Amino acid sequence: MCGLQSPFVQQTIFKFLTRDEQRVFLETAKRSRNYNQYALILETGLRTGEMIGLTWDAIDFEKRTLTVNKTLEFRHGEQYWRAGPPKTQHSYRTIPLTDRAYEILKGIWNSRPEQKESPTLDKALAVSYTHLRAHETEA
Repeated sequence: MCGLQSPFVQQTIFKFLTRDEQRVFLETAKRSRNYNQYALILETGLRTGEMIGLTWDAIDFEKRTLTVNKTLEFRHGEQYWRAGPPKTQHSYRTIPLTDRAYEILKGIWNSRPEQKESPTLDKALAVSYTHLRAHETEA
């Protein structure tokens, strides 16, 4: 093959935490104020942007499900938070909650009057609300 190069396809290798690695990670994370977020990500498989974009209307405690229908991301160039659609069409999904995920969310729900309001998040979600509703009616 004189002068021809074989195309090189780079494979991405994903490494997942084993159950033991998850246990060690969560044991260490108990000292973090973000423990519930870490545990919820491990329990549900949510991407970080999906997790921080969660709103209570996406959680159905009766059916014990969580619906991914938006994400939240920080736009570094413009220095603001933006709510938007999930990464791909397949990212729109409803996830059954494990007992642990349910307990985490229910605990946060029950303590929410103690939580501070987030004007930044409220503003980001309000900006994207119309776009998301338009997408839901198309689907």
